[in-house]
Amino acid sequence: MKDSSSSRPGTCRSVPTRISTALPHAGRPLCLESRRRRAGPNRAQSHCTRGLRPVGRTCQTPAVTLSYAGRLDRPAVVRAAALVHGLVARTEVEAAWTRESSCAGMTVGGLARHLVAQSAYVVSLLGAEPTSSDAPAASLLDHYAHPAWLEGVDGESHRLLRERSDAQATEGHQVAVSLQAEALAALPAVLADPPATVLVPWQARRMASDDFVVTRLLEMVVHSDDLAASVDVPVPAFDDAVLEPVLGTLTALAVVRHGQDAVVRTLSRPQRAPGSISPF
Repeated sequence: MKDSSSSRPGTCRSVPTRISTALPHAGRPLCLESRRRRAGPNRAQSHCTRGLRPVGRTCQTPAVTLSYAGRLDRPAVVRAAALVHGLVARTEVEAAWTRESSCAGMTVGGLARHLVAQSAYVVSLLGAEPTSSDAPAASLLDHYAHPAWLEGVDGESHRLLRERSDAQATEGHQVAVSLQAEALAALPAVLADPPATVLVPWQARRMASDDFVVTRLLEMVVHSDDLAASVDVPVPAFDDAVLEPVLGTLTALAVVRHGQDAVVRTLSRPQRAPGSISPF
């Protein structure tokens, strides 16, 4: 789920947890040029630009080809989950449980349940017995090319997720706190040195386990901000080992959507920056 600066203020977007639709361009990378045609004109520079792609080279530049397989700080995931537990357990969250959150159309309780689900996904998928699958492998950036990430916040998948999360929230605040505590207790064993090349099933494809975990860290960081803003409490201070892959992923996605110039100017030359470089 994610905020959308291009949508109405105060709305959030999210990928549903169960989607069977295959990613577009299955089996081959989606080049920056073709992504740029989808998103509209910009000034992205890449060896994918028409006429400049080297023979035999992938159409993704190093700047937008990303993987954390084998280099993710897994203990940092446990620390992130602990911060989520502390946030969800706050009395301010309990007091506002049935009120609308900063994500329009979702209650504070529904948002908290969606946030709690991220740690549970890591436990359930990485803790499951490996199974054979013919599903194609997906890179970290392929994950965000899923059709559900491209639809508006009022799209069916996002509506269903909000409804499901709000329905789960009717179980109450303490259930959410307990679920996060259970996931937090299970994470150290689940994250203890499995091969980074293990592919876990997710949304009709398979991802390297570390890359899958990064997608859950991104959700934790973004939705912790949403939840903290909803009840006017400080945002948890995630450590650098969490922020590095999250911000790296967001930056790469911003380059894919808006191009090199927009991202570089926003980060270093605000006088020439566009209005937004939100990747979503």
